[in-house]
Order: sequence, then structure tokens, then C-alpha cells
Amino acid sequence: MDKRNQDIKSDAGKLCMELIPTSAYKSLGTILTYGAKKYKPNSWQQVEKERYVGALLRHFIEYLEDPQSVDEESGYSISNMFFLMQCS
Repeated sequence: MDKRNQDIKSDAGKLCMELIPTSAYKSLGTILTYGAKKYKPNSWQQVEKERYVGALLRHFIEYLEDPQSVDEESGYSISNMFFLMQCS
């Protein structure tokens, strides 16, 4: 990565966003769309950080017990890590 030609494009040290699989974007979009329909768009930003910690721990324990588990209500395999990162 550090050996890219910087004479034609100065991007040394920047994030390599092209490494993120499109499936990751689609998964996040799916979860955010589900939440926007259930509540309202961006309502997740008004939730206390501690509630996401609790949800993350519940989902993580479920995952440890069954890696194929999904959220009972939505049917999606979800993570609250995104929300926690945004709350920091």
C-alpha cells in the first residue's frame, strides 16, 4: 500500500475504502433501513450508548452460543458495534 505512485495521486496514509466488501455496505444499509421503517430515520443517534453496549453483549453471547443465530424480531444477523463507534 505504501508503494503506490504518489506523483499521480496523493493518497499515502489514507484509508483504503476499496478494501471494504460491498456486502458490508449492503448489510449496514439493510439494518439501518429496517430501523428507519420501525422507528424513524437516524433515530439510533438518540439512544444512550449504554443501551447499545447491553444489546451488543446480548447479541455477542447469542453469537457465541450459536454463530448462525439471527435477531428474533428482525430475522437479521446484527451488530451494535457500528452504533457504539458513532457514539464515541
